[in-house]
Amino acid sequence: MNGKVMLRTLGLSFLLIGLSGAVQAQDINKAREAFNKALEMQTSDVETAITSVKECLDICGQIGEDADDIRMRAELKLPELYVNAGNQLVKAKKYPDAISAFEEALKVADEYNNELAGDKAKSMLPQLHYVIGGGLYKRNNFVDAMSSFQKAISINPDYAKAYYYMGLTYKKQKNLAEFESSMDKGLVAAKNSRDNNHLNKIKNAGTSTFLSAGAKAVTDGKPAEGIALLEKALKYNSKNADIYFYIGTANIEQKQWDKAIEASNNGLNYEKDDPEKKAKHYFNLGLAYKGKGDKNSACTAFNNALYGQFKANAQYEIDTELKCNE
Repeated sequence: MNGKVMLRTLGLSFLLIGLSGAVQAQDINKAREAFNKALEMQTSDVETAITSVKECLDICGQIGEDADDIRMRAELKLPELYVNAGNQLVKAKKYPDAISAFEEALKVADEYNNELAGDKAKSMLPQLHYVIGGGLYKRNNFVDAMSSFQKAISINPDYAKAYYYMGLTYKKQKNLAEFESSMDKGLVAAKNSRDNNHLNKIKNAGTSTFLSAGAKAVTDGKPAEGIALLEKALKYNSKNADIYFYIGTANIEQKQWDKAIEASNNGLNYEKDDPEKKAKHYFNLGLAYKGKGDKNSACTAFNNALYGQFKANAQYEIDTELKCNE
């Protein structure tokens, strides 16, 4: 190669390098422009902002290492924009669309290692599934409601609200076994998340449901079934006097005198300090002592039961059955 040809070749190479550098600089400027546009639009038009950040990332991907600075800023911004989009959709009550936005936020936050945005998305998703499930529950669409509650729990296993409504859904379906399972899991979730509001709601629901079912079984002449249900109620409230009253009644029907005495004494311990309210426990105590053959203890108990609706029956036991005053 002669000198002139070599000079032309070198000149062409420098020209191409210069052109390449100019093109790359121009592309970096386009990436910056797209990113700046996203910043301008992130509040007023978040969808356009998302599109602009994606455009920025595409350009950066073509440029390579020289665009690392703007690329990293765009990667951090994209999950935040999806979170913003989700929040705006929540305000508009477009909950399914909001779920899609937060799911995408979670995905890109994981991809680009934006822990803060990921945590925000993860905290919102269970709430949205719960809201949707609650609406379906109110419309008696129990199958789809249950699906929404389960989605909430799959994201946050300690989301006590969802367990609570799952339990109520099973109760509506008269499925006490699944009601109990959901409420028991809800107790654990509420304690783990320190959700005292739903801890109390779960306890109240469990107590009232199994107390009602147990009392009905006892009054229907099914004492063993009643005791089993009432013992479930004790899991949720071991200090409920009415539970012990019905357990005492069921044990009297089964002639389990000592168990009836124990239940009646527990009822007295947890009953309000009101002679009329305590009368029912004293009446059961009298029947249990009578069945056991302890006349003195039975008479004492019946004398303490001479109040309200139990007065006439207690007086009959004192005067006619046991002849306590003779």
